[in-house]
Parts: sequence; structure tokens; C-alpha cells
Amino acid sequence: SGGYPVDNTYVEPTVRLAYVPTLNGDRNVGYIDGVTGKTEASSLLPVSNKDKSAALPSDAANHAASKDLATLLEYRVLSPGEDGLLHPDAELTLGDWIQMMAKGVYPDQGYYGGQYQPVFTDVPADSPIAGAVQLFMDKGWLKDVKSSELHPEQKLTREAVATSLTTALHYNRLSKFFQQDAQALSLSDANAIQDKGAVALMLKLGLMDAAGGKFDPAKPVTKAEAATIMVRLAHLQSKVDTPLNQRRY
Repeated sequence: SGGYPVDNTYVEPTVRLAYVPTLNGDRNVGYIDGVTGKTEASSLLPVSNKDKSAALPSDAANHAASKDLATLLEYRVLSPGEDGLLHPDAELTLGDWIQMMAKGVYPDQGYYGGQYQPVFTDVPADSPIAGAVQLFMDKGWLKDVKSSELHPEQKLTREAVATSLTTALHYNRLSKFFQQDAQALSLSDANAIQDKGAVALMLKLGLMDAAGGKFDPAKPVTKAEAATIMVRLAHLQSKVDTPLNQRRY
């Protein structure tokens, strides 16, 4: 506590050890029913974002990114399709990426930033990604989109992910200083990369790789690849300047 001014007086920060009771692994306030004598959990506090019962579908169990897929499944960022499979090698669209990132910030879909006001003609208010697009707009993650259309159906490329993450981390200005970065320019396909600054930042932050010295900017991103990037991003959150769950207007 502390570390802020009160009545023009700076309150020195202090650290106290706090013990938080849990009930069956959840931080809900527990109580004993006076009639039944059973221990119950109240609903005053939100339940954990984890889904401990989620089992990894068979098509993802032996996948190279199975651990990352399992993490996103556990936190309900991903969910199996009607066929019970996860389809880890399915190529994502921009709309899929926006939805995944929104769920990563608010896994329970509990984003109440206001009713979606259609800004893009191809994302109506009843679109399944309307809420996710609203979150992106509120955070300024779509400020570089100048068109009246978002084109959420377009294939998600590796360069598009690099640019999206650079914007989400509010490193847009910083990326301009890396347009002539030696690491990015040394890539065998550097000439095919338009946003070299964003790509350079992703490589330096370890969020994305350049296997064999090639970035493949136009290559579509799969669900498994996106899962790995998002898990890396989650681990990086304590080391970046802007937490993704912070509201930005």
C-alpha cells in the first residue's frame, strides 16, 4: 500500500503479508450453512478463470505446441469445436486473432466496456466478434486502421501479428527506431517485410522466431502458433511497460 499522494502528502509505500482463505482452490469467501452444516462458497467474488477439468482434445495431445494449447484451454481462451477437437493447425483469420486476444485479457468474456457501436461496416453489432473489436478499440489497438472496413475474414499473417502485438504493447513509436535494425535487415526475406520495426521487436522480445534466418511475413498463422505467442506474451507481462489488461482510452 502507499506510494501515492494524499492531501499533498506523499504516503510512503509499505508491504504487508496477507493471508487469503480459499475454499476448494477458489478465493471465494466460504461459510458453513447453519441448517445443513455443509461448507459452501458464496458468489461474492469471481471464480477462478481456470477450467481445471478441461481435457486436451486428441488432435492436440501430441502436438508440438500441446503445452501452450493446454494452457489456453485451461483458461478458456480456446475451446473445442462441435466435433470435440481443437484443430491446432487451422489457419487463423484476423477476427480469430482479435477474439483470442480479447479472451486472453478477459477469459470469462466479462468485458463490459459499453455497448458496441459499429465503427466498421463489416463488423455489425450482432457479430460474434463485436465485443472483442470493442475491446480492441477501447485500448487503441485498432487506431492504425484507417478504412471503414476491418476485413476480419482475411488470413492472419505473421507480419500482421507482429504489428498487432507492437500496437497492443504501445511500442509503436519504439518500433520506428528499429526499422533499420541489423537483426531484421539480416533476415533472408527482409525485403518482403514492410514493418521491419515490429518484426525486430518481436524477435528481441522473444515473442516470435525467425527459423533459419527467415521470418516468413506473409505466412498464415495457425491456432497452435498463436497459442505459443500468447503464452510467451503472458510470461512477458511483468517485464513490459504496458499490461494488456490495463484500460487505455
